[in-house]
Amino acid sequence: MLTVCAAETGALNERETTVLESLGRTVATALNAHESRRLAAADQVVSLAFDVRDRSLFAVDLATRVDGSLDYRGEVYRGETPVLFFTADGSAGAERVLAAADASPAVADAAVVGDADEAALFEFHLPPSSFPADLAARGVRIQGIDAADGAARVELELPAGVDARAAVERVRERYDGVELVRYREDERPPTTARDFAATIEERLTDRQRAALQRAYLSGYYNSTRMATGDELAAAMGVSRATFHQHLRAAERKVFAAFFDRHT
Repeated sequence: MLTVCAAETGALNERETTVLESLGRTVATALNAHESRRLAAADQVVSLAFDVRDRSLFAVDLATRVDGSLDYRGEVYRGETPVLFFTADGSAGAERVLAAADASPAVADAAVVGDADEAALFEFHLPPSSFPADLAARGVRIQGIDAADGAARVELELPAGVDARAAVERVRERYDGVELVRYREDERPPTTARDFAATIEERLTDRQRAALQRAYLSGYYNSTRMATGDELAAAMGVSRATFHQHLRAAERKVFAAFFDRHT
């Protein structure tokens, strides 16, 4: 913990305050990244699941406002601000979800960022004091939040070295109507680079692998692109559209293997 004290009120000017705030955000981001790496490398994890019926949990509030369902897709941090990605079912239009987010006291900002599995993908910016930030500070990772019908199933994962009982109590302190529905200790055998590569190989079709490998070896991903999509398509004997279709499918499978490897 870093603490800065001053002998009198107002001793820090605006510039010094800004510098300290920036330092705090940098430290928070580094700590969150460290905890994420530690969890990813852990051989033993504790899996928790809760049913939460409390609208102060933002996902419950939003799902109630739109009378639909929200499904968690992932999380990133911008400084100390957690940004969570959710899909909404088709009955809840994008404008309706954004209006609900604007009206929710638990959401700082929201935007539509694309589509995922034929459903609109939203990003919700939450305050630094929010539930996800609180969890991250304790070394806990969100694995799932599915909200509908006035409740949410919240799934969490934490390394065996983290106090799971304290995490459970923290959730119960923060929200009413909390029921612990799963507490499980899991063994997670370490995965080597070879194992990870083999997993991806199994998912790719021959054409997808050929498109991805040709693009990589030809310098398509270099900062100064060494080959164009047209050139790679011609080398494979397919149209440009077909090449990009294979390449995007391969990229998606690689990203899924990386980001979903512990789900």
